[in-house]
Formats: sequence, C-alpha cells, structure tokens
Amino acid sequence: MYIFRSPEIKMKKIYYLPIFLLIIFSFSYIYISEARGAELVDTNSYENRNLKLTIEHYYDRELVLEYWITTVKPENQNTLSTLIKKSFSNSEPNNLNINEHENPLEHARRLNSLFAINASGWNTANGNINGVQIKEGRVHQNTSNTSGWYTLGIDDEGIMNVFSGTITGQELTTNYNIRNTFSFSIPIIINGEEVNQHIYEAYAPSYNELHPRQIIGQVKDTNDIVILTVDGRSEKSRGMTLPEAAEILLERNCRIAYNLDGGGSVHTIFQGKLLNNPADGEIRDTTDLLYIEE
Repeated sequence: MYIFRSPEIKMKKIYYLPIFLLIIFSFSYIYISEARGAELVDTNSYENRNLKLTIEHYYDRELVLEYWITTVKPENQNTLSTLIKKSFSNSEPNNLNINEHENPLEHARRLNSLFAINASGWNTANGNINGVQIKEGRVHQNTSNTSGWYTLGIDDEGIMNVFSGTITGQELTTNYNIRNTFSFSIPIIINGEEVNQHIYEAYAPSYNELHPRQIIGQVKDTNDIVILTVDGRSEKSRGMTLPEAAEILLERNCRIAYNLDGGGSVHTIFQGKLLNNPADGEIRDTTDLLYIEE
C-alpha cells in the first residue's frame, strides 16, 4: 500500500497522505468533468413508415450555449433517395426567381413540411441566391457567383457530397447524378475527418468566431441525416465555432458535414413551429428551404 515499509507510524502517515489526496483529487476531477457539458432539455420525435425523426434539445450552462440535434433515420434506400427536398422562396414549384425571399416559417407551412431549415445564402447587395442551384435534377443556376464557396450536392440515391465552387450545375447532374444542391460556405467534415486549417482560413475566415450555426451532416454506413442548429448572439446562447460544431458531429459519426447559412438566417421548423430563437429577434426572410415532407 505504501511506498516505504517502515515500522514508524509517522512515516506511514507521510506516505499515505499524498496517496489519500491523490484519490480525493481523482474522484473530484471525475465528478467535475461529468458535471460539465450540455444537458438534454427535451426531445421531440416523429415516426411513420418511411422514417424516424428525433430532435434533441441541449443547453450548456457553463458555456451559455443552446443547440438542437436532429437525426433523421430513413426506413430504407428508396426512402433515402427522396428524403431531402428543396424549395425556392416565393416561386412556382419548378422555377427560381433568384432574388426572391420569403419568411421561412410561412414557407415551411406552405409546403406542409414535417421539418424544414434555412439553407443557401445570398448576395446582400442584390439579394440574389448564391452558388450553383439544382432542384429535382433541373439546373436553375449553372455557375457559382461566389468565389471559393463549396456546393453541397445530394445525388439521386440520397448521398451527400461536397464539390468545388468551380464545378458547374451541368457537370453535377451529368457526371454525379446530383438531384439537389445548396450553397453557402464550406464543408467542416470530409471522409469522417475535420477539414484542414487551410479550408477554414481561406474560405470561412469567421470559422473560429461564435455565431448561430446551421449545419447538415450524413452518418457513415447508415446514411442517417444529422442537423445541428445553434442559437447565438444572445445572453442565453453565445453561439458556436465551426471546429466546435465539427467535434459534435464527429461524435455522431458523420462522414460529411456542410455549413449552411448561419447568423440571423438560422431557422429550424418542426411541424409548423419554429424551434430555435433567431438571432435578429425576429424571423428573417430566406432564399430557399431544405425540408422533409410529412
């Protein structure tokens, strides 16, 4: 038990004391470590013959951080292939008005969606939607109007991939069978690993700042969809950096994750109700929605 065998009680006490303190410190450290971190506030769930959707609501008191993790499990490959839908704001189903914006809550209700989030960004100077835009296999905007931004593409089997901003919509549909695209910024996970520092610094200079975030990922092997919604810029929630978001989604075993439009554009809607708290204090009109049907 003790370091030196000694008949003297004093010597035993001397060498027992550090061991005793070490044990106490270890237990204290374990307790404190377990006490840190986000607590699960509540859970919403929905299930039908095609999918199971679960929304976990978390709050981290130490970091002052509120976020939601939505997991969508498709029933089978056929369900996955048509799971993610895209809708342009204030547009007829098969048309794009590139500078149209719409209240995302009203948009989601108009679609009678089960679940919906904001997606692509837009040019603040003229309101035009950014990036290559494909909906249901039809190319609406063939080239990216933003330098360096990557494109999130979902193919006709429901598999997500990211592509360089230089690739055209025609190439995506012809060579990669891309069905829908969304465009804002960069991937934060590729092939199950966080992207390197160069991608962060070159294409997302605010990556290490605290902001509201909307990030979508896809799990290895199962191809489940995972969406991380983060509130920010408020006393209740500080927001999240992209590396912090990547850490959470890697824990969920995501193969890929892409950073959608954030800040005051972040809106997550479930069964016609807004779940998060927009950073502007009110709903901001957006250019398109990524949604799942009832």
